[in-house]
Amino acid sequence: MIRINLLPFRVERKKENIRRQLSIYLLSIAFLLLLSFYINQSLSHKITRLESIRSAKRNELAKYEKINRKIRKIKKRIEEYQAKLNVIKNIAQSRLEPVITLDEMVRAIPPDSLWLNSLRFDGRKLRLDGSAKDNDTIALFMTRLKRMPRINNVELRVTKLIKLPNYNVNVCNFNIECATIVPKPKKVSAKPKRRRKKK
Repeated sequence: MIRINLLPFRVERKKENIRRQLSIYLLSIAFLLLLSFYINQSLSHKITRLESIRSAKRNELAKYEKINRKIRKIKKRIEEYQAKLNVIKNIAQSRLEPVITLDEMVRAIPPDSLWLNSLRFDGRKLRLDGSAKDNDTIALFMTRLKRMPRINNVELRVTKLIKLPNYNVNVCNFNIECATIVPKPKKVSAKPKRRRKKK
């Protein structure tokens, strides 16, 4: 009977398995090192690219900041000029208001039957002293004043019948107080009116 010793073969096989596992382990370590190096390089490349983009954006923002400062200065000047223009418009309007009010009041006077002796502006109050042929003429004058857009709160303070001996005529002296108002400007629509096409 022949005996075969398989122990050296098993030892050799075991050594081969160890070598194979060791080579796989070393190759995997080398692969991991190469992979980490590649990832590191790509990340550093991305970081440098992002930093360059950030610096470019910062430079752009600095340019825009200068432009924004100029725009803010221009807006401030525009607001100052607008405020000045509004003051000028208010002054011009306040200069015209008494003239327009007086014109409206003159139109309300019944011709040849009522005369104004004096008028006084006291802020927004208007005091009128005058003479009329009779009380009906004064009532007509007051009615016309009430219809005026710049005059309201028309009140008759005093009325007195006086005889003029030189002319042998009776007249009614009166004192009227009223308030003057500034009408609101009419809103003008920004949309242009469409023209109808002629057929």
